[in-house]
Amino acid sequence: DNGTVTSSKKEADGTYSIIIEYKSDHTYDVTYKYLATSNVTTGQTVKSGAIVGTSGKSSDGKEAFFFGFAIDGTCADPMNYFYQSTSDAGLYYQKVLQYYPNL
Repeated sequence: DNGTVTSSKKEADGTYSIIIEYKSDHTYDVTYKYLATSNVTTGQTVKSGAIVGTSGKSSDGKEAFFFGFAIDGTCADPMNYFYQSTSDAGLYYQKVLQYYPNL
């Protein structure tokens, strides 16, 4: 599915944050933070699976990655939606957890 970048900005700490909105029967917002680079701009349409940026470091210099998920403006546990062993998204998220087990 295609999404729309509703925000792509450089934060005060030098990292990037990106919010992508997907609309169907509900509005789904996916947030990425602590990115070293951003490959998208606000208003851009992105396809599912697109590389929107690269992971970076937090203000304390440690490797960091933040993934947030909301449905109709309410935060939701992404594990209930993406962690399915038969889906590409579930396999991807499983790989993310291998590198960032404290997500």
